[in-house]
Amino acid sequence: AGTMSGEFSRRGRAPKIFTAGCSGILLLVMAIALTNMAEKNVLFVIPLYLLPFISGALAGHLAGGGRMPSFMRAKPPTATSELENAEAAK
Repeated sequence: AGTMSGEFSRRGRAPKIFTAGCSGILLLVMAIALTNMAEKNVLFVIPLYLLPFISGALAGHLAGGGRMPSFMRAKPPTATSELENAEAAK
């Protein structure tokens, strides 16, 4: 559902639907594969538990248009913040 957000365009809808479908199929395949591997080796339980968090982060990344979230970007310094820093240093 995260990949379906954004502007509406008849031409741009097909790639979004394809991405959403492939993401869902990939998530199911990974869950089944990790479940089968965890039966044979206990160490595969860890990625099995991490899979929902990783898929959630990936869905958020795709929902944001494939860009980093805005809170990760450094804000450019402003004149007022430089003056405040100079006054705080005194």
